[in-house]
Amino acid sequence: MELLNRVYLENTIQAWLVAACILIVVFAILKGSQRVGIRRLSRLSASTDNEIDDFLVNILKGTKVFILLIASAYVASCAITLKPSIAALWQKAVILALILQGGVLGERRHFFLARPEDSKAYG
Repeated sequence: MELLNRVYLENTIQAWLVAACILIVVFAILKGSQRVGIRRLSRLSASTDNEIDDFLVNILKGTKVFILLIASAYVASCAITLKPSIAALWQKAVILALILQGGVLGERRHFFLARPEDSKAYG
C-alpha cells in the first residue's frame, strides 16, 4: 500500500495510525480502570469506617480526563519518531500537566482533610 508508506513529519502514515490506535486503547484502559476503581472503592468505603478508602475514591474522582488523555498521548508518542526539540518540548508539556493534576489532587486532599465533620473530631 503506497498510501501507508507516505511520510509526514518524519513518520509514515502507518506509524501515525499505530500511534492513534495506541492512544485510543490506552485511554480506554485508563478510563475503564478509573471507573472500576471508583465503583469498587465506593462499595468498600460504604462498608468501612476507615477514611483512607474515602480519600482514594475522592482522588480517583478528581483525576481529570485531560490527564488521562495526556498520559495516553505520551504512551502513543513512543511509537513515532519525534525531532529532539519537539520531544523535549513534549516532555515538558507532560510534566506541566502532571504538576497541574497534582495541584488539583492536592486541593482535593486539603478539602478532604479539612471537612467540618473531621475538624470536630480532632478539635
